[in-house]
Amino acid sequence: MEKIIELAPKTTKWIYLFNGLVNCFVGYLQFLRGDSLTNWATLLGIVLMIAGPIMITYSLILFNTRNKLTPKVQLDENGISIKEDIHKRLVRIDWSNIKEITYKSFELSFQLVDGKIETVSLPTNGETSIKIKKVIRQFADDRQVKIIGG
Repeated sequence: MEKIIELAPKTTKWIYLFNGLVNCFVGYLQFLRGDSLTNWATLLGIVLMIAGPIMITYSLILFNTRNKLTPKVQLDENGISIKEDIHKRLVRIDWSNIKEITYKSFELSFQLVDGKIETVSLPTNGETSIKIKKVIRQFADDRQVKIIGG
C-alpha cells in the first residue's frame, strides 16, 4: 500500500493558477495601453505577461503529486520519502533503518538504527500536519517503530 500526502494546501494551486491568468490578462491590457517601449504601462505589461505563464506553470507542475518536484510525504511498504520544498532534496528513509520517530508541531525527527538523527520540517498547515502524523503512525505501528509525541 502506498500513501501520498501533499504538503501544500489544495487552495495554493488554484490561487497560483488564478493569479497567473489575471497577470496575463492585465499584462496584455497594459501592453496595449502603452504607446512605446519606454512607457511604464508597456513595461509593466511585458513583466506581467512573463510572470503570468510562470505562475500558471508553477501551479500545474509543482502541485502534481506524481511530479518529483512536488513537496509531499510518500509512504510505502519499504520506507518513507519526504520532500519539504521544491529546492530541498528528497529524504528517503527505509523502515528497517528507523528506531523511533519523534513528533513535534511541524517537524519529524527520525532516530536511526546507526544513532544518527534525521530531522524534517513539515511546511504546511495544522490539518495536513495532523493527517501526515496519523498515516505515519499507522505505518509505524505495523513495523513496531516507536513513536514519541503527537
